[in-house]
Amino acid sequence: MVEAVQAPCRLWRGVPALDETFAQLPDWVRGEAAHAVTMTGELTDCFADRADGVHQLSAWAAATLKGSVRIYAGRAGFVPADNARAHAADI
Repeated sequence: MVEAVQAPCRLWRGVPALDETFAQLPDWVRGEAAHAVTMTGELTDCFADRADGVHQLSAWAAATLKGSVRIYAGRAGFVPADNARAHAADI
């Protein structure tokens, strides 16, 4: 790991809140990198259920982050963003 960043996000307002938060982060976060994504927001009220939250957040990460995106899925390890929904119970 070279760098990491965390920022508060009003995710209960919907996925567009991620874009607002992302725009406020340092410029280096928009560069190409190997991204390791962890989640807690998949249980936010704006999603129908955990699987929906995992799917929407993984899709956002894959569409927004430049470079490889892997989602931490507990005992399954890091999985590709397009396979995260299948591991929703572990995320």
